Amino acid sequence: MKIIKLYKVISSDEVILFDMDFIRKLLTTYDNYISATWLNESVSHIEINYSGRAWKTINSFFHYLSQHNKEIVYLSAASKNESTSLFYTNELLNQIKPECCGLIDLIIETNNQNMENLYSLIKNISDFYHFDYGYCFNLKKNQDLFSEVIDKKSFITSLFSVTSRVTSVQIEETKRRREVLLQVKQGVIPQIYEINIWNNKQLEQAIKEKLFINKTRKLNNNLNIVECRT
Repeated sequence: MKIIKLYKVISSDEVILFDMDFIRKLLTTYDNYISATWLNESVSHIEINYSGRAWKTINSFFHYLSQHNKEIVYLSAASKNESTSLFYTNELLNQIKPECCGLIDLIIETNNQNMENLYSLIKNISDFYHFDYGYCFNLKKNQDLFSEVIDKKSFITSLFSVTSRVTSVQIEETKRRREVLLQVKQGVIPQIYEINIWNNKQLEQAIKEKLFINKTRKLNNNLNIVECRT
């Protein structure tokens, strides 16, 4: 699967910008991508806020939003044939006492390997979601989608011990990655991928450090799609 991750660093004052209208734009853009990529496909499963309740169409979900004033902490959506899934998290809304800044995480996994098609999706999302940093990569066997930790331990070991060990590693890696991601506006590059979406400060830093850049293209005034040798 091809994975797209797009991050934005926000202050506690900016949380209100990621309201139900933002969610509508996000799901509409994602649904348009699905219908344009796969015949007779659309978003067919939506869940929010770890509630266990699900909606089968975006119209039924949008109707629910129109009747309820909801803060969206977490959202997941998928196509009917599971060719693609989307995960959105606003971590500041999940804190009892919000920190001064936090992350918006947007993750899309898809079996579509057409990069021009995916670049078009990223561009459409960037028109309303002004993220600070992102990247694309191919998910490896036994690699966790969220922490990106690869489980190298043999599955001969009992299921309980494998689960316990991987969970511990994933938690630590997630904490480490979060601390670095909060610094991307200052030009920090958390990790180099084959396809990176760097802000201008990150690109300047990469050029200064003479990283192996193969190709760049402008996404907008602040973001650049950068292909690197890894």
